[in-house]
Amino acid sequence: FSDDLPQLPEAWRYAYLGSLLHGTKYGTAKKCDYKPAAYKVLRIPNIGEGRIIGDDLKYADLSDREYQTLALEPGDLLLIRSNGSVSLVGRAALVTPNFAGYAYAGYLIRLRPKTEKVVPEYLNQVLASFPIRFQIEVPARSTSGVNNINSEEVANLLVPLPPKMEQLEIVRRVEDLMQQADAIQVRYQKAMTFVDKLMPSILAKAFRGELT
Repeated sequence: FSDDLPQLPEAWRYAYLGSLLHGTKYGTAKKCDYKPAAYKVLRIPNIGEGRIIGDDLKYADLSDREYQTLALEPGDLLLIRSNGSVSLVGRAALVTPNFAGYAYAGYLIRLRPKTEKVVPEYLNQVLASFPIRFQIEVPARSTSGVNNINSEEVANLLVPLPPKMEQLEIVRRVEDLMQQADAIQVRYQKAMTFVDKLMPSILAKAFRGELT
């Protein structure tokens, strides 16, 4: 590895992402449609910030053989491999049990972590971190305005890898902070709603000369 890499805590190491995966797999090239068919197919709009969004689903009729190669399992990650916006290239989302058995479209890559080496939730979090985003966005290739990352480039991403117990603790702390952030957002929205209702009343009093 390069000597320019930031120094890691003791017992941590850098690992190529490919060494932490059973493999990568591109999605189906079959045309998907809103009309219900045999299999639900996840697409780029379903890849949120680290999570899968179950809205706006499409469907496809896949052969049994193709479906068996594409069926998602809990702990898989789906990663956007091609998009006009470089900030979306490499965005990943964790497959939860709710989405087990779904298939996925061709602009996505499935990552199947080796759980004896890496906790899927940790990998999902680290893929959204600045050092990984830097590795993805700087060399992202652009053809006709479409940015891409292929499976070989994904496998060559360098990931900071702590021991598994530390991975689990990092996941716990990040999830706790995210819950706190969500709670703050809820309080903020309530406060803004209150302000929006209060302002017309204050302005009305001001114009009537009732403010003291």
